[in-house]
Amino acid sequence: MKKLILILMAVSLNIFAQDGNKELTQVTGIWSGKLPCADCESISYRLSLKSDLTYQDRLIYNGTITDPVNGVGTWQLTGDEIKLTSSLGSIQSFRVETNKLIMLDSDGNSVPNSELTKLTRNTGEQEQPTDRWQERRLKGVDFMAIGNEPFWNADINIDAKTINFGRLSENGSIEFTDITENKIMDAAGTSFNASTPKAEIKVEIMKSECTDNMSGEVFPYTVKVSLRMGRSNKWDEYTGCGQYLADYRLTDLWLIDKINGKSIAEFNIFKNKVPMIEMNAAQQRFGGTAGCNSFNGSFEAAGSRIRFGKIASTLIMCPDMKLEQEFFDALNDKYFEFTIASNTLTLVSPEGKTVLELKKAD
Repeated sequence: MKKLILILMAVSLNIFAQDGNKELTQVTGIWSGKLPCADCESISYRLSLKSDLTYQDRLIYNGTITDPVNGVGTWQLTGDEIKLTSSLGSIQSFRVETNKLIMLDSDGNSVPNSELTKLTRNTGEQEQPTDRWQERRLKGVDFMAIGNEPFWNADINIDAKTINFGRLSENGSIEFTDITENKIMDAAGTSFNASTPKAEIKVEIMKSECTDNMSGEVFPYTVKVSLRMGRSNKWDEYTGCGQYLADYRLTDLWLIDKINGKSIAEFNIFKNKVPMIEMNAAQQRFGGTAGCNSFNGSFEAAGSRIRFGKIASTLIMCPDMKLEQEFFDALNDKYFEFTIASNTLTLVSPEGKTVLELKKAD
């Protein structure tokens, strides 16, 4: 009799677990819709619920010049309610209905204007880079520059060692191969030089804010291009603005897997503080949580090289901060070579040491 009871209990638990997994499968995926906004037209909202119980979301404030806001965190499903806990500790809940999520207020009530707060599920949709330089990124361009009067553009692929220079007044572009890269002495800049039997080019990139005089767009670099055609002694000069285009594959939520060869399983991980870093190639920003405090900062990537800036973080004290301290020490204001393969982002120091291994959250 006891054996029969135990068997029935095991079967019941197995059925319960299967039902739970089924419910999670039904809600994981990408959801999008519009939310009401007190001081803007509306908020375009995108939520990606991942199977490992982490999430990413993005808010675009329509009708304003405010930059999009990206967030990461963890989520859990209890009954028909989903609770999001951001990496900053804030909580937002949704009620699950047939192919819909309804935003709830702090008292558990549906937010008014339900037509705007219903998030429609996008079955099978995948996240893709959507910034204006997407086409160039996909072609492997690491640095792009543009200028006016006359209109011109230059695309540099550092790993392939090529420069493509084009002018609106002429058909096609000039491709230079086997380029050389040099640091500009006594200045925060880099130069690229190349030549062909028909032309020679010099591209100087200075770390100085530059405003496009037609669009008003602000770029982080000022660029000067010097071009000489054929056997002429005359150099034509073009000035404009530019920026590095980070590899779009960096844009994702990455879970910290190893630090200096040690698995994070060797550290104490606090509840709801999954060590993670979210990167945005278009904005060249990063943020996340390292097990205790939330952090953020900027990075700059060129080819297979990446430099992380200084990390800003909250100042919460936790019982064990060894993981966080080692992570911050490894990443803060550091240069790396990086590779992305088999859903793993690997950061290698200039000395050839593998410092960080991160797994794609998907």
